[in-house]
Amino acid sequence: MNKCLFRRAVWPVLGFLAVFAGVPANGFAQSARLAPPLTDLVRQFPATGQKTEVIRKILHIDVDEQWQDTTTAYIAVRIGDSEAARDYSQISVFYTSYYETLELDFANVLNENGTTIPLASDAVQVQTPKEDSFYQDTRQLVFSLPGIRPGAVLEFQYTRKPLRAIIPGEWFSRLTPYWWEDAANGQGTRVDAVRSAEIQVTAPSGKPLYLSEKSKGVYPFERKQGQGRQTLTWVAQDVPKFLLESNMPFDQGVERFVEVSTIRDWRTINQWAQSLIDPQIKTDAALQATAQQLAATATTPDEKVRAVYAYVQNNIRYIFAHVGHGGYQPHAAADVVKNAYGDCKDQTVLVVTLLRAMGVDAYPALVSTKSNGYFNPDVGMVGFDHMITYIADSGSSTRWLDTTGDHVLFPGVSMQTEGQRALVINGKDAAFTLLPVRSPAQQSAHMDLDFRHLPGNDVEVLFEMTLSGMFEQHFRSLWVYDQNHEKTFESFAEQIFNKAEVVEVGARNADNLWQPFSLHGKLLFKDSWEGAPKTSNLAVSVNQLVRLFAGIGSLEKPAQRLTPYENYTGYRLSMRATMTAPDAQYTPMAMSAGPSIRNDFFELKQNGRQEQDKYVINLSIDFPRHVTSLARYPEFYEKMNGLEDLPFWNIAFAQTATVQTATPAQAGASRNTSTDAIGSQISITRQYIDRGEFDKALEAAIKAVAIAPKNGEARYLLGMAQGYRGLYKESDLSFAEALKLGYKL
Repeated sequence: MNKCLFRRAVWPVLGFLAVFAGVPANGFAQSARLAPPLTDLVRQFPATGQKTEVIRKILHIDVDEQWQDTTTAYIAVRIGDSEAARDYSQISVFYTSYYETLELDFANVLNENGTTIPLASDAVQVQTPKEDSFYQDTRQLVFSLPGIRPGAVLEFQYTRKPLRAIIPGEWFSRLTPYWWEDAANGQGTRVDAVRSAEIQVTAPSGKPLYLSEKSKGVYPFERKQGQGRQTLTWVAQDVPKFLLESNMPFDQGVERFVEVSTIRDWRTINQWAQSLIDPQIKTDAALQATAQQLAATATTPDEKVRAVYAYVQNNIRYIFAHVGHGGYQPHAAADVVKNAYGDCKDQTVLVVTLLRAMGVDAYPALVSTKSNGYFNPDVGMVGFDHMITYIADSGSSTRWLDTTGDHVLFPGVSMQTEGQRALVINGKDAAFTLLPVRSPAQQSAHMDLDFRHLPGNDVEVLFEMTLSGMFEQHFRSLWVYDQNHEKTFESFAEQIFNKAEVVEVGARNADNLWQPFSLHGKLLFKDSWEGAPKTSNLAVSVNQLVRLFAGIGSLEKPAQRLTPYENYTGYRLSMRATMTAPDAQYTPMAMSAGPSIRNDFFELKQNGRQEQDKYVINLSIDFPRHVTSLARYPEFYEKMNGLEDLPFWNIAFAQTATVQTATPAQAGASRNTSTDAIGSQISITRQYIDRGEFDKALEAAIKAVAIAPKNGEARYLLGMAQGYRGLYKESDLSFAEALKLGYKL
């Protein structure tokens, strides 16, 4: 799902990233230095082991009578190890040229030998971030300081000056003692501990400055009044590293951020947004004709909403082109049609314009997506990064519409906005509306497996994956945007059975706006059984589902996990496996079955039954939304990884004639059961070997030999398992015994 990114709004959320307009041609700017000389600062904050830390951050913000701010910021960082040296070897900082100009005051390095080295003039460059389909005012200043090695301390200072305000007469910001640094080679972001920080805001006394409730009392804070000015000062000491982990709660650590604003009532934001958006919601003759054409075949509100969704999906591409606009003001609806492209703001304006022209009551809505981080509703500020359509018409069953994806299933609302706060732009609402949250059944992946014995010794498996919610969106997006999606999905199919050959993979409804995307294909097991009258063994496991869809392999080990774990959305995985006998002379029998389990983290249900010449297995696993505390994370990790160790379903097909011709009947049944048992145990052993689970393979092989000591194949598999476990003498003996029993290696 593409999303419209309001660039200027995001960077304050990251805690006042340093921003630059560039370096003056005659050298650095000469703003007063905020910190003492670097040599004095280093003596003031001596090293405490090999630790990378911001030893000092100073942020001074001076707000003028027009409520525009000039900011001077100083950062000093001690490099503790080689990893940090790589990460800080090139510093990238961002600004929006529409709203601000900035100057680099100075940048230096005090190396481990006590020598101060200034930034070289040829090691600084202003760039435009390279992003597909984005044409914007964001700029990126990249500079490399010399001598960045463990033990060095770097410093830099910048001054930002305003060009224009986002909301005239209002001021807001999100402040933090942290410095956010991009890790090397695009490996995420690091936010190191801070020894000492001071944040000071000086502003006119004419308006109160409101603070968020979460940030009150976290840092020592002082507010002073005098000579028509108000001064707010925060002092922070020994602030721990800000941890960034997958699936961490959105509000983890937000108490270390300070939201401050002149805006208390969100109606102010609503009216400001309306002033930018409403003038663009207007029709011309061409748009009116389009609305009439759509309405000719759509009479109810639901039909009209669908008609507009299809029109935008089929005619408007997603492109962000807002150079000289600052990222907030959309293009007029008529221009969006003429250009045949637009971002989320543009597409929403077009959707609302067409719906209103067709008599459907609709409004733009500002949303902060989950990827935008924590959203604090306590004080008003522009921190949204997406816009969608809210349909207020009582005759419509659809309330939210998002057209920004490429041929996304109607109504296009993604997991990124699910459950998030939205501000409906009608000029009057001060309260937020929560977007709906789908149930686990609506966030699902289901797999049908149909096993069929082919003439000869091969078995084919037809598979069909039915997807909904986040799974449908994810795989549809992969299919649409990945130019090599055939190879990508072949690799995906290989994960179902890693020893099977992928014969065919295909997709359904990739461009269908009304039916969910699904996958289907064919796998082939060559020479998977020896043919009649030998027993055939087939197997499935819940592990196939969790390996494909649950991402268990990416969980941090308990010793490495540093924050609570949040499953942001509940979801369901399910499978139906149908195994058909080779012919009418074969009868299925479950040699092993997967258990049902229920705990605080998931509920697994499994059952199987014989249906004439088939054996049918149904299993499902539900993962509810939950937050797992750090104390319970080891238990969560154990339960989740334990899914891979559960017994799998092993279905043996044996010829019924063996039982029918044997006398006496009980003895025949006993012989047949014994044959089934060794065949099943051999199959289990081979599957463990194929999966690389050699401890379990050895255990299974020992059981196989115990069942049939004179079975050459069992002895051979025991030798293989022993060899994989490094038991080479024992392995040689087992192979020799297999040869004596007539098994051909």
